[in-house]
Amino acid sequence: MTITTSAAAGDPLLAPKTAALVLGLSVSWLAKARLRGDGPRYVKVGHAVRYPQSYHRSIKDDSVQLRFEGIDATELHYGGGEQPLGREARDALLKAIGFTSWTLAAGSSSKIATSHPASVRGGILSMAADVHGRPISYAMLSQVLPNSSSVIVDEAILRATLNFEMLKSGLAYLLTYTSMPVSHRNIFHDVAKATRDAARGVWAIDSTAEFVLIDESSIGRNGACIFPKLFRRCTDYLKALKGGFRGELKDWILSTSTTRNENDGVVIWNAANPQGSVRTHLSELINQRNNRVGLQGDLLSLVFIEK
Repeated sequence: MTITTSAAAGDPLLAPKTAALVLGLSVSWLAKARLRGDGPRYVKVGHAVRYPQSYHRSIKDDSVQLRFEGIDATELHYGGGEQPLGREARDALLKAIGFTSWTLAAGSSSKIATSHPASVRGGILSMAADVHGRPISYAMLSQVLPNSSSVIVDEAILRATLNFEMLKSGLAYLLTYTSMPVSHRNIFHDVAKATRDAARGVWAIDSTAEFVLIDESSIGRNGACIFPKLFRRCTDYLKALKGGFRGELKDWILSTSTTRNENDGVVIWNAANPQGSVRTHLSELINQRNNRVGLQGDLLSLVFIEK
């Protein structure tokens, strides 16, 4: 869904032609997306369409932030917190891209200061951007990237993506949305299940079903490894407790419904009988008994509803 909204004061506004270049899309694609009601956020200035720069790229270095379709690696720096295997996932991705060595920028766990080689050619396959303006992407190296502006993404192409590689290694959780084609979801589900069955990566230490939540260290680098989306909700909840909120995690998630709305819609997908799939919300899947928290259900069957 496209969000037509207001831009923050001082946020540069990009004309459609410039925004298309930044996002790696065409001007006509952006126009069609506005008509469909999906695509990147934009604002109206009189009768003109403009795209706030902060939604689509870093003002400091002109980089574009991507959302990798179908996966979610553990966090490196969300809210000042870091999850188990976050560094390992970062390093594995850099190696998979083709970097042999690198140094991090001072004070950063995710920004690369220098690397060898200095750059690697690659590209993305994307049909849309999320509500934060991030292209929803399959990332590929140039040697396997289809040489076409329009690509039918089949299983062979999916298996050649960095997304698939990270999922297969166990250094990323499966995270699918309703916007992801069902055939793609099924392929990613199967590789995630095989990886979980082999207890690789996060699946060797996953504690999403039940973990102790006392403070940030409970789910930090040396704490419980949990589904990253749940980690982000827990991190924000702990900050709310410090700010005076009283209640359990589920209560806090429900309290956000009129502001930021962190209560994601979820489909519990039934692959054998899609008509038997159940629609619910994240808050309904959370169990909490004092300081013991858990997410009900099979993580591999959760499909989040695209905002």
